Amino acid sequence: MKLIWLDEHKIPINEVYRRYGTSPAMGLSEERASVLLERDGPNDLTPVRRTSEIVRLAKNMFGGFAMLLWAGACLCFFAHFPEL
Repeated sequence: MKLIWLDEHKIPINEVYRRYGTSPAMGLSEERASVLLERDGPNDLTPVRRTSEIVRLAKNMFGGFAMLLWAGACLCFFAHFPEL
């Protein structure tokens, strides 16, 4: 992942307009917009990486508080059968 340092919140607004080649009245020109689209690609979010359903089930069944519940269930099970 590429790290980008942004300082637009610290500089004057006219400097931001100059840096990005835009104006508050006209916005980006068609040429500038096509150049930016070609250079940077579309302004889309990357899709979320999905976790397998089996992995999610395993995390829910054997993680964190569930382990305390499993331990309590085992203790109750073995306490019910003292002759074992």
